[in-house]
Amino acid sequence: MAGALCASFLALGPAAGLARDRAEGDPGGLVVATFPARVSGLKEIKFYLRPVGGILEKKAKGVMAICKFGDRGDIPLDLSASSQHFGYLVNFADEHDLAVIAFGQPTAGGAWDRRVSTDEMADKEAEEFDKNFESIAREWARAASKFASDNRLPSGGWLMYGICGGAQYAHRLALREPRLFRAVHAHYGGSYDVPTRGGASVQWLITTWEDDVGHVPAQRFYRACLGQGYRIMIRSLPRNADPEERRLQRLSLLFFEHALAHPDGAKPEYIGDYITNVAFPAAGASWIPKEQSVALPSRAIAEAWGEVRD
Repeated sequence: MAGALCASFLALGPAAGLARDRAEGDPGGLVVATFPARVSGLKEIKFYLRPVGGILEKKAKGVMAICKFGDRGDIPLDLSASSQHFGYLVNFADEHDLAVIAFGQPTAGGAWDRRVSTDEMADKEAEEFDKNFESIAREWARAASKFASDNRLPSGGWLMYGICGGAQYAHRLALREPRLFRAVHAHYGGSYDVPTRGGASVQWLITTWEDDVGHVPAQRFYRACLGQGYRIMIRSLPRNADPEERRLQRLSLLFFEHALAHPDGAKPEYIGDYITNVAFPAAGASWIPKEQSVALPSRAIAEAWGEVRD
């Protein structure tokens, strides 16, 4: 990106200082920081920061974190309001005075099984993956907290969006480091972890395509979360019914907007049936089986989620 700020941590560990070499007020500036990682399955941790409106001096009221597939070189291109894939999130962030932090998933194998969900594993295998990822999550959270502190960003209450392999990584991080997050949208992750007690403090949106390999695991994850009192929504769509993901984008933005306005959640106005994708006023929806019911906190969210029948 032309004129971008590249600020990096030297390979001295998390205590290293942040160098800034961008001209003051450059609206295209990014802050980039790389932390060495000291755990199996993670080579390094790299963050890209787009300040509010692209202006470093603007104080952020919060953070929108984006995790995409792989730690790819095109991440800086995604942190613009014109980005085909993430521009709607960047615009939302600017409108709400949020800084945007982007990061990729680990490219080294062993962090988790990308094809098999935790509830499908043998107990010993699941325990080994869980133990390893606990270390990864702690390392990531330590680096994220340092990066936030160095850039005068809030240390908690973040919104986070993850897509594909990034959804697999993002939701696993939030389950183990919930103190950092207020709301998480995971979009078509291929495999899912099991809910943790701490994860119930986060607001969740799980979306997927009906033909995606993670469609059924997403439903299992959703039902397991319901059993632990999570505030969680789920929505599946035929891929060809929303080719530009406009319904999902609208649902995502309404979800994040509601989380900003209601950090502790809110009682649902509507209850959806995720088998039929039809929502009804909460007062008259007790007949929907709990395991397939979706608590929708507002009419706007219900309309974005599916068909509303009053």
